[in-house]
Amino acid sequence: MKVGKKRIQWIDLMESIAIYFVLFYHDKIYSIDILSSQATFQTYILYYVQTILATCVPLFLFVNGFLMFKKDFNLKKHLFKLIKLIILAYIWGSITLLFYIFFRNESFTLIEFILALVTWKQGYINHIWYIGSLVCIYILFPLLKSVYDNNRKIFIYFVIICGLMTFGNTVLNELRTVLNVVILHNDSVSYDVNYFSIFNLFRGIRGYTFVYFCLGGLAYMYFDRINNSFVAKHQWIPLLTILFSCLGLFCVGVIYSKGSGSVWDVVWNGYDSLFTLVNVLCIFILCLNYRSNNYLVTQISMNTLGIYFIHLLIISLAKPYFSKMHIPCNIFMNILYTLLILYLSLGLTLCLRKVPLLKKLVE
Repeated sequence: MKVGKKRIQWIDLMESIAIYFVLFYHDKIYSIDILSSQATFQTYILYYVQTILATCVPLFLFVNGFLMFKKDFNLKKHLFKLIKLIILAYIWGSITLLFYIFFRNESFTLIEFILALVTWKQGYINHIWYIGSLVCIYILFPLLKSVYDNNRKIFIYFVIICGLMTFGNTVLNELRTVLNVVILHNDSVSYDVNYFSIFNLFRGIRGYTFVYFCLGGLAYMYFDRINNSFVAKHQWIPLLTILFSCLGLFCVGVIYSKGSGSVWDVVWNGYDSLFTLVNVLCIFILCLNYRSNNYLVTQISMNTLGIYFIHLLIISLAKPYFSKMHIPCNIFMNILYTLLILYLSLGLTLCLRKVPLLKKLVE
């Protein structure tokens, strides 16, 4: 694996898959209401398809960790990067709100505008939560990097403890819900019970994001061993594992939906699921076989930040026209529609990169 300016092809592929999944989730045109009286077998299939999309943000975190831990650490550069992310979050939050004012006829007073920006208003700019989680990770990264470089055992200890208090806590909630809904038939679901109580320091900061990020660092630490063990060998194993892992998350989603009386979002609620963690690792193994210098994949990977910030604006503009076309709302059309949104977002990002003052917004 070469470093420097040379692209790492499998990382380009992972980032391209991740951003495509993000767009696919946000521009969904088909119904997954499995509780509706109109629900069919196809509705359940579409709900099953949603489960793989839960890997979108975790894939970004995993790749980010891989790239961050392999570099030499420079505190000054890191602080500049940290501050830049915070500034970008507020700038794009403001741009998005202004977009809604001018193109969706939303109305905000100055105070409401400021409050919407400060609270990351749900349904408007809450998608920028990912940048907030990344900032939390970057704040602690100097400590993580120091331990990573100097004491491997303590770093692994941190990842295990973090995993137990996040993914482990989710497993306990899932088991409790299965017990109540499936066995006891009392329809009592358990979403976010903190079983570690006051001893869980990872609650409230999306602690699972640290796990994905640090696993990326461990993947770099053991990269040669992983690469030699899995590349081009028994690829049916991770593929089959993904299918069964998605089935597991699907079953959890159905149980939660039936128990709560509302459709459980397997993407948003599935980020800290053990099933999603398994899928991320399997996608990583599968992508290691990618050896192509595909221009489109490279361009998408190089511009994921811009696409991430821009795509919801494109969706807002495209949705009214798309709805008038009376195109069948199925999985095939959603694949094509997502590709269209992806290309438009990429095109606008590349245009912004041509403008000296604006290119900093998407780099």
